[in-house]
Amino acid sequence: MSKRGNGYGSENRVNILKKVKVGKNWNLYPAVVEPNGKLRDKVRVRGKVEVHPEGYYL
Repeated sequence: MSKRGNGYGSENRVNILKKVKVGKNWNLYPAVVEPNGKLRDKVRVRGKVEVHPEGYYL
């Protein structure tokens, strides 16, 4: 049986969300992680990647 891993263990996974303002509302959206593993203020809103410098990560 093969194990999937990223160097942090075979089963460790988290969901990174960012609370951003879209229109008048503040909502949680999934953060987009760059291929090098960094976060660059990008979130996925309704299937599209958008840049939102405001807000905070959860």
